[in-house]
Amino acid sequence: MADHLKQYLLASKTTEETSLLDNLAYTLGHRRSLFPWISTLAATNIADLVKTIESGKVKSVKKGDSPRLGFVYTGQGAQWWAMGRELIDVYPVFNAALLDCNVELKKLGATWNMIGMLTSYYIHNLGHANSCCRGARP
Repeated sequence: MADHLKQYLLASKTTEETSLLDNLAYTLGHRRSLFPWISTLAATNIADLVKTIESGKVKSVKKGDSPRLGFVYTGQGAQWWAMGRELIDVYPVFNAALLDCNVELKKLGATWNMIGMLTSYYIHNLGHANSCCRGARP
């Protein structure tokens, strides 16, 4: 593939190198099939890019797995301590995650119900508040 890129660059007859390189970078980064192996190159002009390809120092690496993203929602907001309670009723997956956390907290000896605590007006106990905040993490 690098040889095809080199041939394309050598055959290009452009006076707008910056535009060609910008378009090439966009196309290679966003408009191509995503393969499990990737290479990156840095160059300031076409001649520099061809020289880098010819050097043989271009190494491909196996692309890592995409990271799993999660959002931390403590059930408490800076503006209002009960901010977001409606998530429990509106999003079944959020409710299920809290129920799973509640099971684990019970195994650790918690004597209270996590959802009950998050929906009550008495979460001012620091020990309960910290456990609820940590338990609500995905």
